[in-house]
Amino acid sequence: MEARLLSRGIPQPELDWRRIATVQSGKWSGKLSHVSAGGPYRIEVRIAGTAASDRLSGILVGDIWLLAGQSDMEGRGYLTEAIPPLPAVHSFDMRDHWLSRKSRCTRAWTPKTGRTGSRTN
Repeated sequence: MEARLLSRGIPQPELDWRRIATVQSGKWSGKLSHVSAGGPYRIEVRIAGTAASDRLSGILVGDIWLLAGQSDMEGRGYLTEAIPPLPAVHSFDMRDHWLSRKSRCTRAWTPKTGRTGSRTN
């Protein structure tokens, strides 16, 4: 098996169609080393020497941060001067789905009243 890594449709240096695995009994497992943190990347794989390939897109490489809590971890916080969401930040929601973040916070806690209200900005 061969694979290559692309960013914005451009093959990454040193990662353009390189051998990553040998197929044995119809199964294979491969690894791409020296991938820079960032993305989103697209990985394309093919049987060595053929033109047909399959691809997997939206791959991010880098640190993984785990935040755990109860309902207070579901996007609550101060919204004054909130920065826009970052495209490389994803979340695993309470319905067991991976999502790109649409907003950092969905509801605001008001320090004066201590109450939660809908986001207005």
